[in-house]
Amino acid sequence: MFADDTNLSCTGRTPAEIEHKLNADLSNVNDWLEANRLTLNTDKTEFMIIASKRKLNQFRTDI
Repeated sequence: MFADDTNLSCTGRTPAEIEHKLNADLSNVNDWLEANRLTLNTDKTEFMIIASKRKLNQFRTDI
Protein backbone atom coordinates (compact mmCIF):
# COMPACT_ATOMS: atom_id res chain seq x y z
CA MET A 1 0.00 0.00 0.00
CA PHE A 2 1.04 3.57 -0.64
CA ALA A 3 0.25 6.73 1.32
CA ASP A 4 -2.69 7.57 -0.97
CA ASP A 5 -4.20 4.06 -0.94
CA THR A 6 -7.48 3.40 0.80
CA ASN A 7 -8.91 0.18 2.17
CA LEU A 8 -12.50 -0.64 3.10
CA SER A 9 -13.50 -3.78 4.95
CA CYS A 10 -16.90 -5.08 5.90
CA THR A 11 -18.52 -8.06 7.56
CA GLY A 12 -22.09 -9.24 7.56
CA ARG A 13 -24.33 -12.25 7.87
CA THR A 14 -25.70 -12.19 4.32
CA PRO A 15 -24.38 -11.08 0.93
CA ALA A 16 -27.21 -8.51 0.76
CA GLU A 17 -26.18 -7.00 4.10
CA ILE A 18 -22.54 -6.78 3.01
CA GLU A 19 -23.50 -5.26 -0.35
CA HIS A 20 -25.67 -2.65 1.39
CA LYS A 21 -22.90 -1.70 3.85
CA LEU A 22 -20.20 -1.49 1.18
CA ASN A 23 -22.35 0.59 -1.16
CA ALA A 24 -23.11 2.99 1.71
CA ASP A 25 -19.39 3.25 2.52
CA LEU A 26 -18.51 3.81 -1.13
CA SER A 27 -21.15 6.52 -1.35
CA ASN A 28 -19.60 8.26 1.68
CA VAL A 29 -16.13 7.98 0.13
CA ASN A 30 -17.46 9.44 -3.11
CA ASP A 31 -19.11 12.34 -1.25
CA TRP A 32 -15.84 13.09 0.57
CA LEU A 33 -13.85 12.96 -2.67
CA GLU A 34 -16.28 15.34 -4.38
CA ALA A 35 -16.24 17.75 -1.42
CA ASN A 36 -12.44 17.84 -1.61
CA ARG A 37 -12.34 18.06 -5.41
CA LEU A 38 -10.66 14.69 -5.77
CA THR A 39 -11.44 11.72 -7.98
CA LEU A 40 -11.27 7.97 -7.61
CA ASN A 41 -9.32 6.16 -10.31
CA THR A 42 -11.71 3.32 -11.08
CA ASP A 43 -9.13 1.67 -13.37
CA LYS A 44 -6.99 1.07 -10.28
CA THR A 45 -9.88 0.06 -8.02
CA GLU A 46 -10.18 -3.59 -7.02
CA PHE A 47 -12.08 -5.68 -4.53
CA MET A 48 -11.58 -9.04 -2.91
CA ILE A 49 -14.11 -11.28 -1.19
CA ILE A 50 -12.83 -13.54 1.56
CA ALA A 51 -15.25 -16.34 2.43
CA SER A 52 -15.57 -20.09 2.57
CA LYS A 53 -16.07 -21.83 -0.76
CA ARG A 54 -19.71 -22.53 0.12
CA LYS A 55 -20.47 -18.93 1.01
CA LEU A 56 -18.46 -17.55 -1.90
CA ASN A 57 -20.98 -19.07 -4.32
CA GLN A 58 -23.70 -16.86 -2.78
CA PHE A 59 -22.00 -13.62 -3.86
CA ARG A 60 -22.62 -11.73 -7.05
CA THR A 61 -20.37 -8.85 -8.00
CA ASP A 62 -22.72 -5.85 -8.21
CA ILE A 63 -20.70 -3.89 -5.68
